[in-house]
Amino acid sequence: MPGHHGDCNRTDFIDVIPRAEVPVLIEDACARVVHARNRAHGREHAMATIAMTREEREAFLTGVHVGVLSVGQGEPHGGERAPLAVPIWYDYEPGREVRFVTGRASRKGKRLAVGAPVSLCVQQEAPPYKYVSVEGVVVAVDAADVERDVRPLARRYLGEQGGDQYVAATREMYADEENVVVRVRIERWFSVDYAKEWSTPS
Repeated sequence: MPGHHGDCNRTDFIDVIPRAEVPVLIEDACARVVHARNRAHGREHAMATIAMTREEREAFLTGVHVGVLSVGQGEPHGGERAPLAVPIWYDYEPGREVRFVTGRASRKGKRLAVGAPVSLCVQQEAPPYKYVSVEGVVVAVDAADVERDVRPLARRYLGEQGGDQYVAATREMYADEENVVVRVRIERWFSVDYAKEWSTPS
């Protein structure tokens, strides 16, 4: 059929199809188009319904979660590699940058130069599931200080006593290795809260 392929009102037909079947075929095709549009609209509406508000996603990212950081690995031997994805402790305050500490010589540390694009995903593992995924760029990579950077982060995840024990147990490691505090400016957000879907009346 030449031209207007998406026009369900068009009555052109291929000669090999019996004329009596043309109205049925056109009606069936139109029904499939409408169904596909409705399904697409339904998915978009569902995603909009279960997305977190700005305040909700900020609060969720502020909470204590083990994040999964993803950073590119370049193109060795002319071929692309999947991003490096590693769990991290991080810190975040609404409206500010994501902060975390890593070894400068670690696999991720070698790839975290200023300007590098990264993503971070945090989730609630128990139902109703929810997660926040952010994309951003590294804006600072500075020498890490145990008291300023490491101890507050350890206490955030392990509590005051556990955090202090962690610092005591790893102080020599941090003294021997060059560690950096990395700051990431968030540029894009993606969030889902399935509790909203479950609570929506059918």
